[in-house]
Amino acid sequence: MDWITDCIAHLGDHGLTGIDATVGAQDAWVRHVADLAADTLCPEAASWYQGADTPGKPRVFMPCLGGVGTYREECDAVAAAGYRGCTLSRLPDAHPTA
Repeated sequence: MDWITDCIAHLGDHGLTGIDATVGAQDAWVRHVADLAADTLCPEAASWYQGADTPGKPRVFMPCLGGVGTYREECDAVAAAGYRGCTLSRLPDAHPTA
């Protein structure tokens, strides 16, 4: 919640209205999560959290097994690097608030 709050504040401070992860950043994160899970049995479970409950949905292991602390460090590093791996945008009719 703190990270999202800080992100929204950053957007507002810079007159921005949107943030989206780049395809490359998404793909890298999916690979990272899969690598962490590869040595466990977790990806073998037919569970809702990886799409097994929806016929035809691609199965992707989504939980990050690196731990909450490591996850938070990664999120903080993304923010510290100017939201690395994200596209920041502003709607054409939006005006900076700062």
